[in-house]
This record gives sequence, C-alpha cells and structure tokens, in this order.
Amino acid sequence: MNECDSKYMHIMYRRVDSLRSGKKIPKCSTFHDLKTAKLYFGDYRDMSKKSTVRKNDRKYKKGDILCLRERSYSKYTGNEILAIVTHVLKDFPGIAKGYCVLSFEIIDEYGPMCKKTAKKKPKKRKG
Repeated sequence: MNECDSKYMHIMYRRVDSLRSGKKIPKCSTFHDLKTAKLYFGDYRDMSKKSTVRKNDRKYKKGDILCLRERSYSKYTGNEILAIVTHVLKDFPGIAKGYCVLSFEIIDEYGPMCKKTAKKKPKKRKG
C-alpha cells in the first residue's frame, strides 16, 4: 500500500467511525474497498441496481461495509458510495462456485457527482 492509499484508507475509516456513532453501522462489520465500473456506478447511486455479483474471495457477510469506488478506465473519479450488505446469496443454483450476489443499502455518498457533495447553483441576489 503506498502513501496515497494509506491516507485514503485513514479518511474512509474516519467516515465509517462517524457513521457508527450515528448507529447506522454495527461495530463488528468488516470494511471492503471495491472498484466499481463507471457503467454501473450511476445505477448504484440511483438505487436502480441494489445488488452486485462478486467473487467471494473476501468471505462477505451480512452487515459488512462496502465502499464502492467509481473507476473510469484505470483512474478513480472521486465518486464513492458507502453501503451496508443486507443479504449474501451463495452456493445457489445458477451462481458459479466461488461467487456470490451481494444485496446492499446505501448509507452515505461522496464525490463530485453524488447528491451530498454536488455543487449547488448560487442563488441570485435580488437587487
């Protein structure tokens, strides 16, 4: 992990801790930092896509925290979604061995294209 990644992870853990104090996140949840293609990120943000298929190499479980980081080609765009896993479907007919379907609920958003940090148009002054 380089210095930039280390600073990023420190900031993300502070965001998660602040959400934990608001009782949105259980204390025992595991944090997963996941790359997300720009193609799907908008659907996640709009909640028209509430699940994702992932290789189950991290042993996902209900209550885990996902940080979905939008990537365009080989660069991060700065848009991120924090989500909590609500259901994990694995070892089911139709799902390849070693893969799972993660259902999740968004708990926070960050970045230039996300609702909470998007720049608002300045109000016109009456004059």
